[in-house]
Amino acid sequence: FSETAARHAGWSPATLYRILAGKTPEHAAFREEVLRVEVELELRLVGTVTQAALGDPRLALSLLERRFGERWGRRATPLAHAGAPPGAAAMGDGVVVLEPAVIAAVVPVLLAARIGPGGSPEALGRVERFAVRADDGEDD
Repeated sequence: FSETAARHAGWSPATLYRILAGKTPEHAAFREEVLRVEVELELRLVGTVTQAALGDPRLALSLLERRFGERWGRRATPLAHAGAPPGAAAMGDGVVVLEPAVIAAVVPVLLAARIGPGGSPEALGRVERFAVRADDGEDD
């Protein structure tokens, strides 16, 4: 917060805002430097959060909900016919039907991400059982 930064520098918040509103070239240079620092901080924090999301599915989902809410938010509409990816069709009532080839390509990746590297034997067994059932054409 600007007020916290001002107090840390030994200024009152009013002094900071007076300087930021100033009209001199020095004031303009100060404003530009504050903006540059804020942008740099935001980029570093975004990079940190994004990097952490690569290993944390919950954080990744949270980022998807915030950034792409129309597709990933809690109130997102199911796939529509026009915007559906290849191999998907909306059937109504929120049901989406995927072609077996799409499921075969996506499910192992999602399950492996859930288990993580070096997953437990029990988790690997669940993945194997699912893969066998998917190959047999059985329902989940």
